[in-house]
Amino acid sequence: MIVNSFKAAIYHHSKKNFLKAKEIYEMLLKTNPNNFDILQNYAVLLSQIKEYKKAGIVFKKCLKDRPKDSLLLYNYGKFFHEQKIFDKAIKFYKESFELNPKSDLCQYNIGNIYSSEEKFKEAITCFKKAIEIAKREELDLVEISSKVNPPICKIMAMGKYKYEMQKKASKAKKNQKIA
Repeated sequence: MIVNSFKAAIYHHSKKNFLKAKEIYEMLLKTNPNNFDILQNYAVLLSQIKEYKKAGIVFKKCLKDRPKDSLLLYNYGKFFHEQKIFDKAIKFYKESFELNPKSDLCQYNIGNIYSSEEKFKEAITCFKKAIEIAKREELDLVEISSKVNPPICKIMAMGKYKYEMQKKASKAKKNQKIA
């Protein structure tokens, strides 16, 4: 029961059906109040819907349980980043990066913060580190939008993404009904 409900919450969360996901997470937490995975996903969701006070409380509870979890520290960094509390965002991104030096996103997000603060030398250093890590991990820097300054980019496995899109298109074509 818990596994299926948790999968449903994650599904709704990923589809940005935040109210449904929140409802499921809260139902799960009534019977599993200390489940780390549910708590962390719930904290991320609360942050996404800008319920920052509640999200902060849940993040702190998670940190008491797992203070050296790199994903948790990254998400806590994003929590502060979204609120423009940049000093704390950088602190938690750096802690996450120390635990997981393959995390190009930590460096990329720190670079974005430095860029927004017009600390361009530091931003460039972070972006170079992110690109270096991405290359080492065989990832690509993909421009999402060039209409803003600086442009919005995403680091991803472009080859894998194209392959997945081709599979989806092929499956959709196969399941297509001709009237």
